Amino acid sequence: MRSRLYPVFKYTVIALWACFVAGPFLWAMTTSFKNANAVQGGPTYIPWVQYKPTLTGWHNIFGGAGGIDVVQPFVNSAVITIAASAISLALGSLAAYALSRYRFKLGFIKNSDIVFFFVSQRIMPPVVLVIPFFYLLQWGGLLDSIPGLVIVTVALLLPIAVWVMVDFFNGIPREIDEMAMLDGCPRSRPSCGRSCRTPCPG
Repeated sequence: MRSRLYPVFKYTVIALWACFVAGPFLWAMTTSFKNANAVQGGPTYIPWVQYKPTLTGWHNIFGGAGGIDVVQPFVNSAVITIAASAISLALGSLAAYALSRYRFKLGFIKNSDIVFFFVSQRIMPPVVLVIPFFYLLQWGGLLDSIPGLVIVTVALLLPIAVWVMVDFFNGIPREIDEMAMLDGCPRSRPSCGRSCRTPCPG
């Protein structure tokens, strides 16, 4: 009897939890198809029964008359995110590979100290850098521009990118670089590409 009731109880709990999680999302979706009077008139959930669905809200969001256009801000955010992520990954990978594979002689400063310096930049709250960033972008003529936002985002992402990629390169055997050199790859050629291709499929 217990073995038969347990699956029923388990799936009942899962179904209730799914309804609890999906409830706010469904409520938001149904609200988006209401007009202003229906939204202010109280909670209604069933379309064509409790309210008449309309696309007025969606039309206003995507540039309708009297509405706000969210397409251009979305495109700007996508461009900034993709560009900043690509630049941070490229620069962070190069710096992390050098810190992982080479030993720099800077007196008593070791590679681990340099990595700690990168990580320590995250201790500083980003809001502290607002005024310096403002003056730098103003001096460079990049205020209120996508390149300016990309530069600021890269500056904030680069320390954490270097820290993460250093651990990644430390986990890759050095023998891969040695085998590449035996195959004729000169050491002057950036070896970061070989290590970055290691986890790729195929």
